[in-house]
Amino acid sequence: MSIQFLVDEMSRLIDTSANDFSMLPGLSEDDRKSLSYLPKIIFSVIHHNYINSGTPIPSGFPIFKYKSEKGYSELNKSIALDLFLFGGYLRSVRRKLESKIDDAHDNRALQYLQFRMFTDPFVFGVMDSMNTGDLKNIIISRYGYYDSIGVFDYYKEYMKSLNVPVVDNSEIMMFVSEFVDNVLNKTPYIGELHNQNYSKGVVRLPSKNEYNLEQIINTVVPLEVSIMLGKKLEELEIPDDIKPIFEGNPKKQPEKRTIKKSETTLQRLIRGDLINEIPEKYRDDFTKYIEVVGNNNFTFELFPCKGFIQLGDEKDFPLSSKQKGMIQVQTGMIVEIRIKCLSPIEQQHSIPRKPSAFCP
Repeated sequence: MSIQFLVDEMSRLIDTSANDFSMLPGLSEDDRKSLSYLPKIIFSVIHHNYINSGTPIPSGFPIFKYKSEKGYSELNKSIALDLFLFGGYLRSVRRKLESKIDDAHDNRALQYLQFRMFTDPFVFGVMDSMNTGDLKNIIISRYGYYDSIGVFDYYKEYMKSLNVPVVDNSEIMMFVSEFVDNVLNKTPYIGELHNQNYSKGVVRLPSKNEYNLEQIINTVVPLEVSIMLGKKLEELEIPDDIKPIFEGNPKKQPEKRTIKKSETTLQRLIRGDLINEIPEKYRDDFTKYIEVVGNNNFTFELFPCKGFIQLGDEKDFPLSSKQKGMIQVQTGMIVEIRIKCLSPIEQQHSIPRKPSAFCP
């Protein structure tokens, strides 16, 4: 799938009769090539690794956006808002299903991956250019409209059949808040993103190059994907006009990550719903420890830190720095969270509830 294919398909479905309308206005040729190159490579590698080795689909992906040289029309903005909403809905569906279902087809992880890889260019550059002060109300209004005409009925019935709560307004609002806080005007445009990956040796083709779009999509991308998946150069038939890209070694080979195919329920829960609640400086060590623990009991005595933070009001559940927390895990599921207080007086005054026992 190429970006031009999507432009043609979306133009067929949407009234684009205005003579000056373009699905991707002000898109430079360099950015067009980068938007056809990077997402295709990332999607192909992730998809191949899942199909062939069971590597889980990542929970997050780069944002692929471009800066228009001409600005965007109201129709561009309307399309962007709709695609943004649909992407947010799919993301919420995936998060809910993923903690219960491993298969990336059934939990919609693959669908969300494909949606994001190929619709991002129509969304996030446009969103950067908009006045988003009332974005929550705009998106909730659109969500209510599309929900009322049955756009989300398939997903709602599917989730109900699995006894999974359906997506509601609060989750859409949370998605919008996360976008405004963490993504809006905070991520690099495609040219910079491409150059970052090239300078690190992740990809071999620079953002400014002499190759045409057809060569990149049909020849360069398949060859790069094959090399990333372990093929040796001598095993590949490389056309003479493409060989300069593959001469010599890239500046830095990407680190090869090995992820176990089999995950415990706790691992899936942490990766799906709770990963963002773990402070970044502890995240890698914590997830590695969870992998080692497997189906055995989890105890913070083996994962020390200087204190704990809890979800909810501190006044409802006061904890001193002397207290310790322990999550008891059986058969890979969180059975209960116990708080052990060193002081008997503290034990008497602690109010039981559900804390989040992650380190600050």
